[in-house]
This record gives sequence, C-alpha cells and structure tokens, in this order.
Amino acid sequence: MAEPCHSGSVRARIHTESRRGLRGAECWFSRSGRVHRLRGGSIRIGGHTFHDHAPYGLLRFQEILEHSSNIGAVKLGMRLGESRLYQSLRTFGFGARTGTTFRRRPSASAEIDQWSALSLASISFGQEVAVTSMQILTAINAIANGGYRVRPSLVDRVLNGDGEPAHVTHRKLIRILGPETALQ
Repeated sequence: MAEPCHSGSVRARIHTESRRGLRGAECWFSRSGRVHRLRGGSIRIGGHTFHDHAPYGLLRFQEILEHSSNIGAVKLGMRLGESRLYQSLRTFGFGARTGTTFRRRPSASAEIDQWSALSLASISFGQEVAVTSMQILTAINAIANGGYRVRPSLVDRVLNGDGEPAHVTHRKLIRILGPETALQ
C-alpha cells in the first residue's frame, strides 16, 4: 500500500476524468462519436518513439480506454498540456501525502519543474512518476464517490468494551469533479 509503483493505465483514466472535468463532458476528445487517429500505434516525441501494445489506427474515445492505448493517452495529455496535466496529478492526490500513517520510501517527484521533454507523454500513460497504491485508490475512489476525494483512513472507528464508538474518524470531502462527470 505504501511502496511506490507506476500506475499505468489507471492514471490514464484519472487524466481522462480531469479532461472531462476541465471542459465538460462534451469536450472534443470525449465526444462519443469522435474518432481519433492513433498513428498506427506509435508516436515520436523528443527523439523517442512511444508505442501501443497493438497497432491501432482509429479508435473512439471509449475504445482508447478499453484498449489502454498509450498513444491515445499521450494525445489526451498533449491536449491537456503540461500545466493542466500537472494540476490533474495534484487534484487527484498524486505527488502529495495521503494522510495515512503508513511509512513509505520516497517516490519520484511529480514537480513540473523537474519534467523532461518526454515527461508530458510518459506521465500521460502512467509512467515516470511513482505513486503508491493508496494514492491510486484515493484517486479512483474520487470517481466512485461522485467526484469527492476523501482522505483515506485505515480505521473508520474505534469501539470501547461495550461495542460503542469511542472514536470516529471524520473525513474531509474535497470536490474535485462534478457529479455528472464522475458518473460517466
């Protein structure tokens, strides 16, 4: 739960929700009928070629998610831009402490001033910035909770000897997505 890892396709879904939240559900990228050209499964950026696991040509937005297309995620990240992609990381809790008492090894920094020419592309499909599984759960739960990010808690309540609550954890809710966006 506290060890850093790369979040892969999970984070692509988070950036997708950010894109919807930033521009509304009918943004150009997520319109259900819009087809996106994915360049045969590869794209060259900053002297590096990024690949999909299959040579996709044209995919609709939902298919990009279903097939976990790296190139589709890169195109989404490019549309967001560095600043908004960074903001989506921070909004969903990546690069920040979760507030739990788990001790963990330091993970890679998500600070935008440390990004390279390849960072926008690689971060878009879940590479380069290490996160913990607790951060991933917190972000996914924000979508499931109707757009509210909830500080994770390992213990919901402590009961006394009579089975009565002796301590209840009060959770702070932070609205990060509109309810309509979270439902999509």
